[in-house]
Amino acid sequence: MKKINLKTQLFRQNFADFNIPKQYNTIFISGGSFQLLENIDLAMSSLRCIHSHLKPGGRLVLDLFPLLSDVQSNQDGVWKLGRTASNDRGETFQCQNCTEMDFRNQIQRGHYKYEIYRNGHLIETIIDDLNLRWYGQQEFKMMLERAGFTKISMETESLMSTHGESIVYQAFKGN
Repeated sequence: MKKINLKTQLFRQNFADFNIPKQYNTIFISGGSFQLLENIDLAMSSLRCIHSHLKPGGRLVLDLFPLLSDVQSNQDGVWKLGRTASNDRGETFQCQNCTEMDFRNQIQRGHYKYEIYRNGHLIETIIDDLNLRWYGQQEFKMMLERAGFTKISMETESLMSTHGESIVYQAFKGN
C-alpha cells in the first residue's frame, strides 16, 4: 500500500455558523450526521454556511436516512437488540435501543444502552440519548435550493446498517 503524506487542519466550531478561512471544492457529510440538527432554523443556517464555504462550482455531498426505513420496524417504547460484536479477548459489546417518534415535528427520540461483557459478565453500561430529525426528499431538496444550491440530485444507496438505505444528495454552488 502506498503511503500518502497528507497534512490536515482541524477546526472545532458550531455547525450552524462556522467560519473557516478557506473555501472547498467538496464538503462531505456522512452517516446521516446532518440529521442530528433537530432545529430546522439551525439546519437552514448550516446549509447556508456550508454553501458559503464552497468554491464556485463546488459541491455538497451528504446522506440522510429516509423516514420509514427505521420507523416501520420499530414500536414506540419497545427495547430491541441492535448491534452485537465480540473480540478475541472474550469481550462482547451489545447495543439496545428504544425509539419514540414525534411525527408532528419529524423527530425520532432514541434511547440507547451500550453494554460490555467480559467472559459473560457485565462490566460496563452506558446509557445515552440520540435524537434525529427526519426530512422528506422534496422537503430537503427545497431546503438546499433555499440555501443557494443548484443542480441537486438524489440517489438511493443500500447501507450495511439498521436503516437499510440512505438518500445521497449532491448539490452544487453556482458559478
